[in-house]
Amino acid sequence: MEPSYNLKDVEKCFRPYNYYVLSDEEEVSNIHVNKNKGTSRLDDFFIQEPDRKKKKARLSSTVGRAGKEGNIQYISTDKDDGMDADILVKIDLYSLKKLKEIPVSQHWKNADIRVKYYMKNDSNIDLQIKDVVYNITKEISEEDNVKHYSFKN
Repeated sequence: MEPSYNLKDVEKCFRPYNYYVLSDEEEVSNIHVNKNKGTSRLDDFFIQEPDRKKKKARLSSTVGRAGKEGNIQYISTDKDDGMDADILVKIDLYSLKKLKEIPVSQHWKNADIRVKYYMKNDSNIDLQIKDVVYNITKEISEEDNVKHYSFKN
């Protein structure tokens, strides 16, 4: 069965056009289309992402604390600690008095202290952190109404 469309009309549909988008200020900016050799004609219609080299995020150990007037002050190692680390420890401490008036979904914004620490398995702090986790686990398990449960990932 013969196609019901004219091939010359189809050729017109596959021309590379320049696309223009109005910004919020109603300025017109030119968006370039793909004009690389060896691509199909359909590729000309798809806007290409700009070639930007993404900076790899540094995995620095940091401690942050809530300051006056809602700002957060940080101290950082300013190096890529996570590259050779075995463990990431994250601790957020909150004042429950502050959280009373704040919706649960917004609690994360209101930590008094935030710790993000990358470390090796064999460090002294590793043993201290495991000791703290053990003591917290022991205290919870010794409560009267303890509930045990698990989830499958």
